[in-house]
Amino acid sequence: MSQNKKSHRQLLMPLLFVLFFAIVGGLAFQIFQKMRSSLEDHLKSDLRRITAIAANNLTEHAADIQRVQGPDDMDTPGFESLVKSLQNIRRGDPNIRYAYIMRRTENPEMLEFVADADSLASDVELDKDHDGVVEPDEEASYPGDTYDVSQAPALREDAFIAATTDQSFSIDMWGEWMSGYAPIKDANGETIAVLGVDMEAKEFKEITNSILPYMYFLIGLVFLFCIISCVALFAIMSGMDLADDLAKEMTRRFREVTLLLDNIVKNLPVALFCKDVNDDYRFILW
Repeated sequence: MSQNKKSHRQLLMPLLFVLFFAIVGGLAFQIFQKMRSSLEDHLKSDLRRITAIAANNLTEHAADIQRVQGPDDMDTPGFESLVKSLQNIRRGDPNIRYAYIMRRTENPEMLEFVADADSLASDVELDKDHDGVVEPDEEASYPGDTYDVSQAPALREDAFIAATTDQSFSIDMWGEWMSGYAPIKDANGETIAVLGVDMEAKEFKEITNSILPYMYFLIGLVFLFCIISCVALFAIMSGMDLADDLAKEMTRRFREVTLLLDNIVKNLPVALFCKDVNDDYRFILW
């Protein structure tokens, strides 16, 4: 029975360790997720604010937006004015990588570009990695270029109604982004196009990754706490087992001594008796 108790206690140790680590480790992960979610919500809020203000300022360019129909319109003053406006939007926030204007086509799953902040950039300016080649992810977008929005729900409907963002980071040929959109209206309040701005996921990941060392430190502390707690618990349990074993050993030895004395008395070659002087000399041994 004693051995079973010991084995149960020894089994309890790793179970408690796993339980402590799982609980506190889970709490640390939840804290990280909440912090990440909070940062993402803050980023989305900034994108909605930026796009709403910028799209409102583009209302004065509504006529230019409607006149630009294809690459042939890139030499017009109106197109140049649109590109400059998009460049100003991008310069207004260092985290913005792309700024562009798109409008609907006959295909609800496809939008077409009206202008891009890089539409008038030279090959040298587009060559971000300076390798002498403009890679696909470095190319600009030009009037009439189409964009598949089947994987971007916000661009299909919501962006033409009010300022909005993608639900999460999206990946396309240009990279991984969090994008914000806002409708561009004409003088009559009719939506004629959508302004879009993209922020690289790299910025967000750098912030969240900077939190990770602290989370690892917290988990490390939890791990150390679990080890110390289990060692302390093991010591307590070992002390309990030691005390129990000691008591049993003392009882066993007492019984052995008693049995030895009893055997000696029984085998004496003379008669032996004892009386209790405090109890009217009552016989207690014969």
